[in-house]
Amino acid sequence: MVKSLFVGLAAGAFLLVFGTSAMAQIDNYRCYKVKDLTDPKMEAVEGVAVNDPGDPNALVDVKKKMKWACAPTDMGGGVIDDVDWLCGYKIKGEKIDPRPQFVLTNQFQFPATVEVIKSDILLTPCADPNAIP
Repeated sequence: MVKSLFVGLAAGAFLLVFGTSAMAQIDNYRCYKVKDLTDPKMEAVEGVAVNDPGDPNALVDVKKKMKWACAPTDMGGGVIDDVDWLCGYKIKGEKIDPRPQFVLTNQFQFPATVEVIKSDILLTPCADPNAIP
């Protein structure tokens, strides 16, 4: 079964958003590969419950330290929220079987029919404290 979703591009990772009206309400994100300088280092977190259309009711392990920081990016339409970023962590989960398929749409490619293979990155909301007024 192929389901329809809209997607905001996040430089190598996809942020899935349901419905047509949500497309205009979220920012584009540019992701940077980062080196986490935090000391002491973050410990891995096992068994994090995640639930999304690609793999409902799954458990994933969040690996040590942040790998990506994704900033709200202006691509000609302005930025809605310049405070909230997305922080990316490598994750490991179980094999996804059966593999669901989706039709994704964005400003670069539409429609694109894709098949979910595995979960790889968990993007979580985070904030740039320097951007807070």
